[in-house]
Amino acid sequence: MSLIYRLLLCWGMALSASGQTVYSGKVLADGRPLKGVAVTDGRSVVLTSQDGGYSLTSEKTPRFLTVTVPDGFAADSFFRAVRPGVTNYSFGLKAIPRKKNISFLHIADTETAEYGDWIDNLKAYNRDNRPDFLMHTGDICYEPGLRFHAKNVTTATMGLPVYYGIGNHDLLKGSYGGEWLYEELFGPVMYSFEKGNVHFVVAPMLSGDHRPSYTPEDVVRWIKADLAVIPKGKPVIIFSHDLWSDGKKLELKAKDGSSVNFLDYNTKAFIYGHWHINHVYPIPGTNVLTICASTPDKGGIDHSPSVFQVFDVDTQGNIRMENRYSYAADQLTLVSPMPGMTNRSANLLSVNAYQTNSPYASLRAEIVRNGKPAGKVVLKQQSSWNWQATLPSALAPGDYSVRLSGTLKNGAKVNRGSTFSIQSDNEQVSSGEWKGLRGNAAHDALPNQPTGAWRHLWTAHAGGETFMTSPVVRNGYLVTATIDDSNLEKQGIVGFDLQTGREAWRFKTENSVKNSLTVDGNAVIATDSYGITYALNIADGKLLWKSASSMGFLPAFVSGICSENGVVFTGMGNGLKALKTSDGAEIWKGGGWHGGEGTSSTLTVGDGVLVSSAHWRGLYGNDAATGKLLWKHEDNSLRFRDGSATYQGGLFHLFSTETYYALSPKTGEIVRQFKLPVHFHAASAPIVVDNLLLTGSSDGGLVAIEASTGKITWQAATGAPLFYTVPYNKKKEASVEASPVVTGKTVLFGASDGYFYAVSLADGHIIQKINLGAPVFSTPAVVGKQVYVSDFSGNVHAFSVE
Repeated sequence: MSLIYRLLLCWGMALSASGQTVYSGKVLADGRPLKGVAVTDGRSVVLTSQDGGYSLTSEKTPRFLTVTVPDGFAADSFFRAVRPGVTNYSFGLKAIPRKKNISFLHIADTETAEYGDWIDNLKAYNRDNRPDFLMHTGDICYEPGLRFHAKNVTTATMGLPVYYGIGNHDLLKGSYGGEWLYEELFGPVMYSFEKGNVHFVVAPMLSGDHRPSYTPEDVVRWIKADLAVIPKGKPVIIFSHDLWSDGKKLELKAKDGSSVNFLDYNTKAFIYGHWHINHVYPIPGTNVLTICASTPDKGGIDHSPSVFQVFDVDTQGNIRMENRYSYAADQLTLVSPMPGMTNRSANLLSVNAYQTNSPYASLRAEIVRNGKPAGKVVLKQQSSWNWQATLPSALAPGDYSVRLSGTLKNGAKVNRGSTFSIQSDNEQVSSGEWKGLRGNAAHDALPNQPTGAWRHLWTAHAGGETFMTSPVVRNGYLVTATIDDSNLEKQGIVGFDLQTGREAWRFKTENSVKNSLTVDGNAVIATDSYGITYALNIADGKLLWKSASSMGFLPAFVSGICSENGVVFTGMGNGLKALKTSDGAEIWKGGGWHGGEGTSSTLTVGDGVLVSSAHWRGLYGNDAATGKLLWKHEDNSLRFRDGSATYQGGLFHLFSTETYYALSPKTGEIVRQFKLPVHFHAASAPIVVDNLLLTGSSDGGLVAIEASTGKITWQAATGAPLFYTVPYNKKKEASVEASPVVTGKTVLFGASDGYFYAVSLADGHIIQKINLGAPVFSTPAVVGKQVYVSDFSGNVHAFSVE
């Protein structure tokens, strides 16, 4: 035994006697020592020396020693569980190829102990695209979920390194702290690793169902120690279950005054879950992104689509991100010209195409007429779901067939055949107005439109995906909106010429516009996910005025807005407000309530009362003129706020969970209610026609109910969703998020299965079923003989009905 080793041993024994312990060991790669590798006990961090050795003094016995695996290396396990009386722990790494640019997957809040197709989606995506790792930021959920994931979603089963973070529902009752089972199955709650030129930090949820043994002070101390040993300027990405930000700073503060400000480092992103929403928010004045993911297995709390996130990061830490929508398979659908009906002469070919497991790399089309080639085109991608090509010349009247040939990035081929017909015409579209969700602020419009043969007039693309925005129409223009919950590039408000479908103008908003617009006079008005309200001239898209958000930055604002008598209503809670549509001047602000999650419902006005909602919180009635809170419902049923209210016949009509409610406007008194064997967690607003109450549902398609008795008269069944949006739906439920529009004796609605339906008001039988190849969350607009509907790909379709 060397003299130095004897001295170190004596020093370690002395430290142990004083309550401290010295841990030592080596970090080796393929048997060779590695210098400068970080080792931590969860409190302090040291770097290995030239011979790969480390010596770490712990003030209290840690449960783990953890190594920060550097880029270019892999470990069978990056941690060692500390055993009583054992102080020497070494780590064996193996060299792997280094990469300048990296990619990884992020999921959150799976909250399940059941195997689902989403797991196979991830496996297939990994097999075909080879990302560098998968990160799950927590809410694996309770003991069954934790044990299920520890068996089924691992490095061994998924085919790539899998990392976990701890969420609030992963903190369980136990002997030493809520993290006991998580640590038993997954290891330490605080750790870091490196991939490419990026330092990744995994930090724990600070509180949850049961108190953890660690404190915010512990977390601050470890993060600062971890970041202190990395090279200055090295890009940093933080993973945690929830976000540590007030919307202006990115900082974790503890009660003892200690803190870590992530803006003091070269932080590129803070990636989290917890809220079950898809939302990107840059910290003001910086390039630092905060990025939240919805869930991969089910719809998000605010109806965000089911996704897993794909990140590409370069050597400077710059991020590109894509939301991959779970469950979608083999989508390849011609939508313009429209199969199954006559089409106005056109030279646009539009195809909706999507495959969760592997993106489309290319798409071609070959058009044939009378057995002879009529054109070959290569389509260009417009959004995650849509591809388009312009033909050299407009197709002449006649019957055609088309063969679509797609190649996925994994090399697989997808082919589809279709037929369509072209018929020339000079039909002029009807003039008129459609002000917002189902035509007005009460959402009670009942247009009287013919119900004969359908004809496709035009399809146009908005440049990004369209969520729950119902098209608005006025003065010969149609306006819709787009979202971009990935890179904040394609979101905005877009105007089209109503006659031709040609894009007239485009306005980029600061974040996604996810729900209903409104028109008042010549102003089209929208509110984005930040809560910023924009008024644009409907003729040219020029900004008339802009109103700053009056809400916090979380939850994201996903509700629809409405206007009436020169006043636009927007916001929620303390940020609920009324503005003059002419100049944006504030009339009143503050709804007299606060809290809750984002809601997919649209604001409603009837009898001078504004109805608003907050999901998981309640339903509220405010005086539309003054903002005074008149009434509220925060009981266990009405606090689930998915669908919109409709004002009709002197009452507000709405659904919540399994129950229909009719409320008195001025008092909020429930004057009628009945429970049904269907779940109503969809965003749909009901409508009453001929003693029939019609609404979309979360699991029963479109439902027609006898308004006087509450008995179901008929249901129009729809297919399984292409992906999920209804909160916690994940079992192929027949979901209709859009609101039905009744025109004459026909009911029009879109569904999550990718179809647009026209059904009989009398018995629900299908009159027309149009495959749009992408989910339809948007309520149609009806003006004269024309029907306008948007699909999720970003297409707007114009039909004429004879």
